[in-house]
Amino acid sequence: MLHSISWTQYLLILCIALVIYYTFVWLVYLKGRIPFVLNSKKFSSFYDNANDEELNAILPVTNELAALFVHKQNKHELIMALQKGLQQYQPADEYFKTAINRFIVQESLDKCSIHLGEEDLRELWMR
Repeated sequence: MLHSISWTQYLLILCIALVIYYTFVWLVYLKGRIPFVLNSKKFSSFYDNANDEELNAILPVTNELAALFVHKQNKHELIMALQKGLQQYQPADEYFKTAINRFIVQESLDKCSIHLGEEDLRELWMR
């Protein structure tokens, strides 16, 4: 039976199996996210109605805060790190604060599995 399969058929079946396998891994373990997508594209849902001036204010903050979500094991640690990261930023307007809060809530759920409520978000902006 193995003599009737050519190398071309074998490699074709192997390639198809690999594509199916890595698609499964991508969907299940990475939840369909592409890790190398730039922040401006990855987080575009946070900035749906933003103009260029607002984006220029928000993107540097989200880029800086994104590093804070790595290796945070508990809620208190995460809140303290975010408070320290937000100390230098004064919310210019309500849109800025809302966009940053949406980013923080989503990233804390995705990367740390920590749910931050309204009280936690208010605590972040206190000095």
